[in-house]
Amino acid sequence: MLGIYPLRPVVSGETRWKAAYDANPISMNLTSAWMSPSEARTLLAAGATFEAVALLDGAGEDLAAELSRGKTRIERVQSGDIGEDPSAIHERLKDSARRGVFQAAGG
Repeated sequence: MLGIYPLRPVVSGETRWKAAYDANPISMNLTSAWMSPSEARTLLAAGATFEAVALLDGAGEDLAAELSRGKTRIERVQSGDIGEDPSAIHERLKDSARRGVFQAAGG
């Protein structure tokens, strides 16, 4: 059984921002979480469907083809773009959430 998983994960091999990102209330509202490429691969193999995925510094790039077959929006983010604050990724994922709402509403 698949269980509960984040709909808008950040895939990264970098762990220094994981705790701060996951504890941020915006991450919780976006149903987002920081995960390794292997964690994302395991979820996909189990049948997970993501709304959006942020691939940080090319991590998880090997999953892009599989993700793009579905309706997953792929955001490619460089750590230089976020500085020391991983919450900058939230804006990218929020945009994906808004688009999903409008798409579901028929617009």
